[in-house]
Amino acid sequence: MRLKYRPDIDGLRAIAVLSVVLYHAKFSILGINFLQGGFLGVDIFFVISGYLITKQILLEIKSTKKFSFHEFYIRRIKRIIPALFFITLTILVIGNIILLPIPLEQFAESIIYQLGFLSNFNFWHHYHFGYMTEQALRLPFLHTWSLSLEEQFYLLFPIFIILIFKFFKKYLFFLIFLGFIASLILSHFFSSIYQSLSFYMLPFRAWELLAGSLIAYLKVYPNYNYRININSLFSKIIIFLSFLIIIFYLFLFDSNFQHPSFFTFLLILSVSAIIWFDKNENLVTKLLSNKLLTSLGLISYSLYLWHYPLFSFARHAYGPYFENMVFLKILIILFSVILSIFTFYFIEKTFRKNSFSKKKLFSSLILFLFLILAPSYLIIKNEGFKNRLGLTEFQKKILNIDGYSIFKKNDENNSFNEDDKKKVLIIGNSHGKDFYETLKLNDALLKNYNIKYFFTQVHCIEGIVTTGENSCQRTFNRDKLKTLRDIKKFKDADVLILKTRWQKKSLNSLEKTIKYLKQTNKKIILISDFASFKNSSTISYQKPRKFNKNFQQKIYFLESFPLERFILDNNRFPNKNELIKIEKDYYLFLDKKVIKNNIFLKKVAKKYNVTFLDHLKLICDLDGKSCIASTPNKEIIHRDVSGHITKEGSKYLSRKMDEKGWFIID
Repeated sequence: MRLKYRPDIDGLRAIAVLSVVLYHAKFSILGINFLQGGFLGVDIFFVISGYLITKQILLEIKSTKKFSFHEFYIRRIKRIIPALFFITLTILVIGNIILLPIPLEQFAESIIYQLGFLSNFNFWHHYHFGYMTEQALRLPFLHTWSLSLEEQFYLLFPIFIILIFKFFKKYLFFLIFLGFIASLILSHFFSSIYQSLSFYMLPFRAWELLAGSLIAYLKVYPNYNYRININSLFSKIIIFLSFLIIIFYLFLFDSNFQHPSFFTFLLILSVSAIIWFDKNENLVTKLLSNKLLTSLGLISYSLYLWHYPLFSFARHAYGPYFENMVFLKILIILFSVILSIFTFYFIEKTFRKNSFSKKKLFSSLILFLFLILAPSYLIIKNEGFKNRLGLTEFQKKILNIDGYSIFKKNDENNSFNEDDKKKVLIIGNSHGKDFYETLKLNDALLKNYNIKYFFTQVHCIEGIVTTGENSCQRTFNRDKLKTLRDIKKFKDADVLILKTRWQKKSLNSLEKTIKYLKQTNKKIILISDFASFKNSSTISYQKPRKFNKNFQQKIYFLESFPLERFILDNNRFPNKNELIKIEKDYYLFLDKKVIKNNIFLKKVAKKYNVTFLDHLKLICDLDGKSCIASTPNKEIIHRDVSGHITKEGSKYLSRKMDEKGWFIID
């Protein structure tokens, strides 16, 4: 059954897709991202999808007294698959030209997952950075997580509806509402302890789709309308306020807010209200129904699919410089719109035509599927065709980077040796491990100090004093420990060093942590953030399949750190003047949150009278606005954008500590 066309819903789609596109473009005004809540456009899509799908099912049941799963899924296939397959194939061809081996291999793997509508599982399970991080912007198919989630909903929800209709018809609304409430509560709870799971998975997003389902039910069965006069002044005020709330969320909500959660409930309610008051002649409805927005709404699906990989490819091609290329970003948006218009009229509409038989449909899709799967398989099998780059021996030698090469697995688990040396325990994540390596390379320190290390997950420095169950507890539960206090080497340590990549969660718990540690009468040293970089695109050439027993990796870095890019482009090391320019570029792309975090850490250290050491100043001259990129021996220091360093970088920093007298334990 075909639903009555509603131009205001297409207008809502336009608002949603524009928000998402502009968010991914990362336009900024005075250092603040324009439309920083634009990612919520996906949530708007969820409400619309839940409404339309549910209404279609209920109207079919109401008018025919039955429901055809066959016809329902054929309609879904015609709506979703042709455009997806066409765009995927096109993007795969472009990606093979632009992407370097490892990102190409990762892209091919993401395509396989998407074809099974499992993208959300892929990005949740295999990528530990969040959707809103800089790394995420370089994954060409990351945006398909929402498409997979919707398809999972389309697969399961009709079965739920039919079963309830058959056995508990009069309780259908109540059961949908119960599912809505349960999913909302789950999303709020899990987003506070396991944000990635809550963000990507259907059980925690279902409430947004079910909000639309509830509105659909009330529309199909008007006896549940509670006699609301939809043309009243009250309803006009409600719909106007709802629109303002949506705009407020899109412009002012940001990634620091817990999401999905109770905090986004008001947004979902506002979208639902606009869908509800469909017959009200008001300013908002007229605005959403204008020709420009409705036209954009019609192509919103194609536009959503096209824009993200194009932005991703540009970020791979231009690296950190892309973020300041406003004109190019505008061109990409315009090009995405043009491609979307073509896709809508020549792909989407063609396959939706009733004259397009099922035989033609499935034969065409099978052909597309083969053209996508075959090259994807070859890319994965050949590790992104890594040999196609033709690197010179010089490039291989310079770009061949060792990481964690001296760290042995038992270093973490062993207790301190029984000797007279002062016992130093480093507590932190991989950045703490880097620091541990640097100290272990310092022979002078090792003569006087016994240095050990304890690993915590990122954000989990607070686990030192945590006793309740949360996502950080796994760090301690693996050894059947409640907190760090139960670890022998913690008890034995004379000096405690806190070194991690400081982020909001760990900073919020820092004072609580230090208060506890002060009670132990141990010397406390707080190490600042190191140099991490914003909007860079360092990608490994050889992906290590397995760690050996010494955790040894050997990686070629090929993307757009300024130094690596220069070596790749020129097949030589930069001269003195060129290196000065490159080091200015490193400062330019330094994540300024590091400086802000370090100021906060220094204040906390002063407040509680603990030692604070600014790690960043070993590598960056903040007054001169430059950051060291290589050692005097022409060896690369920075291993990745996150601030990890190479083995040679560790050696260099170890020497620099001695030169500056930077690390002295009283």
